[in-house]
Amino acid sequence: MSPQLADTEKNAGPDKFKPKSSKVTLKVFKPAQVVELGYSSDLGTCKGVKLDGQRCSNFVNTSLSEFCVHHVMKEVRKLAANRGEFYRTFN
Repeated sequence: MSPQLADTEKNAGPDKFKPKSSKVTLKVFKPAQVVELGYSSDLGTCKGVKLDGQRCSNFVNTSLSEFCVHHVMKEVRKLAANRGEFYRTFN
């Protein structure tokens, strides 16, 4: 039941391709090394659509939002860009 840490240094290649986050990656060799810790009724996948037309596969807390942070921020930027048009129309 002890997975190993994946060696990112060995597979990273040149410096520009090294991971930019400090997240840990585990290597699992047998199904028995994965243990279910619990169940969440609020776990879901993002309802957003990627640029290639496929549905987004990011996980979300559905009690907070049906969309991931990326798709929420994309919509915020789009609405903020249109805000100037609103003021030009009525001023």
